[in-house]
Amino acid sequence: GGSPHRPTRLEPGAHIFPMAKLVGYANFKRSNPMTDRFDMRAFHHVEFLCGDAQTTAARWSYALGMPLVARSDLSTGNTRFASHVIGSGGIRFVF
Repeated sequence: GGSPHRPTRLEPGAHIFPMAKLVGYANFKRSNPMTDRFDMRAFHHVEFLCGDAQTTAARWSYALGMPLVARSDLSTGNTRFASHVIGSGGIRFVF
């Protein structure tokens, strides 16, 4: 036997995870010295891992108005994975 799983009901406005107080960048206190701030000049791209790179890239492309600028998939001979890149100016997102 055993009882069937029942989802927990939340009261309106209740949160599953406790809310953290936002302190802002200037007031943030680090508890780990290995995470000190470092100078950043630029970054090459931001990569998102997803199950369907083509659809995800198409949706983000439409939402942000950024065109597809590169891809690597079966059509380009890549049999291991698919990557689709959208970009505009110096910003590139890889899915």
